[in-house]
Amino acid sequence: TENVNLSGKGIVLLSEQGSGVTTIRSALSSYAVIRCISGEDQTTIVDGFSIDGNGFSRGVHISASSPIIQNCDIFNCGNVNDGGGVYCVASSAIIRNNVIHDNDVPATGSGICVRDASMPGVEISGNEIYNSMGSGEAIGLLYVTNVYIHHNVIRDNTINFWAASGVYMNDASGVRVINNTFVNNTRGIFIFSANSPNIRNNI
Repeated sequence: TENVNLSGKGIVLLSEQGSGVTTIRSALSSYAVIRCISGEDQTTIVDGFSIDGNGFSRGVHISASSPIIQNCDIFNCGNVNDGGGVYCVASSAIIRNNVIHDNDVPATGSGICVRDASMPGVEISGNEIYNSMGSGEAIGLLYVTNVYIHHNVIRDNTINFWAASGVYMNDASGVRVINNTFVNNTRGIFIFSANSPNIRNNI
């Protein structure tokens, strides 16, 4: 039980046996389980962990950094306004091949929240995101440019808010939502405000 701050280091944090047997569980409600908030770039990789918010923490907090988060199981996160599972601010992170589920926030992005992102943008791919709860959708985008969302399965997300439970966009530009599968969500995609989004080949 711990909270991990990668402190700007270009390291690979790799689970030897995968997310099925290796869990990092939050010990402190005031911090995310994993923090990348010191300028980490894509030489910083978090790979193959179960990341358990313990019901009171965010899973991964990325701020002014651009790590790769992959092959993780991110769940049981909450007690924050935005971004229960993963929260990206001013980032060009890659979030890929994760399972993100059973997270609950009262505002935006129970699964993933991206805000204030610009070139080259955040990439969200190959994830399965389900059982997002509260008022936060599976993926919420706020004040972003060039976010690429592709080849994800977004399913069984039910929220108590008027917007989408799949993907929500507010003040977004150049967003691409391509080749994703949406199943059994309250709403699939909700665009509150966006400039020229590219939405195609989704089912």
